[in-house]
Amino acid sequence: MGTIDVLYGPNVLVLVNGSSELLHSLNQGGWRAAPGAQPLAPALAALDEIVTGPEYLRLFCGAVWGSEGPFTIIEHDHHPLLWGYARDPGWYSRLQPLTAVRDGEDLVVRTTVSYGQDLFSARFRVVQGLVEMEEDELIASDAVALRRHRSPVRDLHAFPIANPET
Repeated sequence: MGTIDVLYGPNVLVLVNGSSELLHSLNQGGWRAAPGAQPLAPALAALDEIVTGPEYLRLFCGAVWGSEGPFTIIEHDHHPLLWGYARDPGWYSRLQPLTAVRDGEDLVVRTTVSYGQDLFSARFRVVQGLVEMEEDELIASDAVALRRHRSPVRDLHAFPIANPET
């Protein structure tokens, strides 16, 4: 058992599979029921630095996975991925809320992100829905629980299978 994510809206339901191509295609209004048909979802509108830009980055990081699973933005010391871990003042004090500033047409975002079991201080650049991690600095190793995944399922949990004869 595990968790799946979907994006849905009028006329569209899309299973998130960990690939950035999915979001890039949606951003361009590229999902159509048939060739030549109207897009099922509109192209991505301009992102602001207060609401839509930060929310888009949270979505993107959670929806795009690397070999060690999803990226997760950790903005505070009571994030669920940190539950059960000793509070190390050395790295807890380095957790940073997501902040975005405009750089011309781009958004530059700083925050803390987990990947695998590690935490990083990261700087992202968001340009018309394309996200690039420009800089990352390891702030803690083995700081979060190992998350097992197999696309499109994340946070896999093993449960014993009951014997149907008992």
